[in-house]
Amino acid sequence: MAVNFITSPNIQSIFDSQEPRKAGLGKRTIILGYERCFHDDWIAAAAAELADPKVSDALDAAEIAALARAAGHRIGSPIAGIGDLVDALRRIVAARWDELAIPLARALVGNASHGREIGTCLPDLVHSPALIEGMIDLLEDKETLHLSLVLDRDALRIASLDQVRRLLPLTPGQFEKDLRLTFLGAMARTLGWTPWIKLQTILLELPNLAGDNFSEEPNDPNASHGDFALALRKEAWARIVDDEPVRAIAQLICDLDGALAYASPGVRGVYVDRLRVALGDDRALRHAAIEALLDRPRQRQEELGLFAATALTQADDESFIADLTRHPQRELGYRAAMVQTAVFGRDEAGPLWPRPTITGLAEGLFQIRLAASSQEPARTWLGDRLLEQMIEHTSASEEEKFARDYPDFSESDEEEGLLRLFFAQLAHQFSQLDQALLATARAIRSAHRTRISLAYRSISKSEEGKHGISRTGDEADAAERFSADLCLIVDPYLDGRALGKRATLIQAKRLHRRDASAPEKGFAASYRLKPNQIRDLLAQTSSSFFLFQGPGSTGRAIPMLPTQLVSDLAYHQAATAGQIDQAMVGRASQPFSQWLTYDVLALRTGDPFEQLVAKVEGAPGRRPRPLARFGTVEIEVRVGDPLKEAE
Repeated sequence: MAVNFITSPNIQSIFDSQEPRKAGLGKRTIILGYERCFHDDWIAAAAAELADPKVSDALDAAEIAALARAAGHRIGSPIAGIGDLVDALRRIVAARWDELAIPLARALVGNASHGREIGTCLPDLVHSPALIEGMIDLLEDKETLHLSLVLDRDALRIASLDQVRRLLPLTPGQFEKDLRLTFLGAMARTLGWTPWIKLQTILLELPNLAGDNFSEEPNDPNASHGDFALALRKEAWARIVDDEPVRAIAQLICDLDGALAYASPGVRGVYVDRLRVALGDDRALRHAAIEALLDRPRQRQEELGLFAATALTQADDESFIADLTRHPQRELGYRAAMVQTAVFGRDEAGPLWPRPTITGLAEGLFQIRLAASSQEPARTWLGDRLLEQMIEHTSASEEEKFARDYPDFSESDEEEGLLRLFFAQLAHQFSQLDQALLATARAIRSAHRTRISLAYRSISKSEEGKHGISRTGDEADAAERFSADLCLIVDPYLDGRALGKRATLIQAKRLHRRDASAPEKGFAASYRLKPNQIRDLLAQTSSSFFLFQGPGSTGRAIPMLPTQLVSDLAYHQAATAGQIDQAMVGRASQPFSQWLTYDVLALRTGDPFEQLVAKVEGAPGRRPRPLARFGTVEIEVRVGDPLKEAE
């Protein structure tokens, strides 16, 4: 039953005098207008009308807010029935708390002029967690919070850490000052000045307390913060100024965007050591520091913060880190999930990547999609499954991008241009991966890391057409042409000893459009081949491959096939061996990323023949271009190549 002049005329009269409405287009906060033409005898009559459940159950939050405002404004007055109306409203709100509490809280803190009157009528709302939820709800909608006008802020209490975590990021941009300090103080009045509250207060509101520098008690001569805020600042200062560990941790965290903003990766070990010294055995402070490290860095040193948080996490922190993965700031929750996986070997969402060991923990790890269990053994002589996956996924990301972009470049003049673009991007990604691994080695002061040096250069058409090499040493037996578009050189070392360079030759083939002038006709069904190139490659080495460029074939972004298999399939398809079916290439091949990781770098292919290696390495001016170096981190003992200062 709707409330109207027939069913409840006095309640309807109060509504008309209040003009309850929403704040505006797209807003949900109830706004109350100024009272006009109000008659006190409506109060007792409205209380009587609320005794009818059909009336009270039909009231929505805006209507109850209007009645609470009218009643709250008159509490303590001799108006007849005021006590009955207040009691009736409190009973209705209590009975429908889950439905009404948060909308009424929004009305309370969102009405600058009349919110206090709602709180006077409904004191249980003022002292409930629902009030804080109403603030959060209002701030998330980017509406204006009028806290100081509607509440005595020194009476505000917050007992939930989760609520404060949700409130703090929402305060910037609000007209009212010192909201963050107000919320931190409300929590401190409930739970005490915990290390978490002290640390957040320094980082967010009192940065002068960071470190051991002299900090003067706030005096606010311009009174820009108001009496309450100044008193709260003085209280916070008094509680924190003598807490040297908290101040030291605050300074170290501030350094991420200050003194260390442009620091080299080599400072990581020193940084973590200083954090540990400052923390001592204070578990609560360590937890506060881990959360701040995951939350604070937003600029250049985000990885350093993540690295330090991981290093500080201990075996008994599993439940704490699990709680952080559900942090209301979703980005912080994702970072906590990275720490959870790195330290405890699992993510609550599932096995997204394997557990990094101390030999594989690098900030680069956190940006790479890995998908195997932590128990999976290494597949190559590298001996580190994590390292293998990092190589594979770094390659796969560029491989997939190349296939996506191929239609835009498919009709450029030369294969070499496409290859140069692909390998230049791959070199950049591998360089970043290498730097992450190197930074980790330096941070934990490793003395050794196994290296693989991979280099490449494109072959000019003039050089591709020159004579190839002879396996017998007799020039008469040399291949008619070199016939390679690309050469790969692998120079592996194990325990400081060279295993010998290997060379691999690559011939690249493109899938052309059926009609270059009509792209809508799509791509051809076959790759074009030159049988003489196949013969030349087979004559020089068994370590030669065809790289097929196209928009992707049967799940292969860049298919790789051994030259011998290309020859067999092409001659099976036609006596001229002038083409090979695209679908066959897709079925018979393996993706470039797998080939590079598990064939080339695994040393399952690659020719150590000196003449071929020398040819591939090139003359002065045509030296290979470094593509990647990788390393497995060891602890304490230097058994391999030393880390150079220049690195």
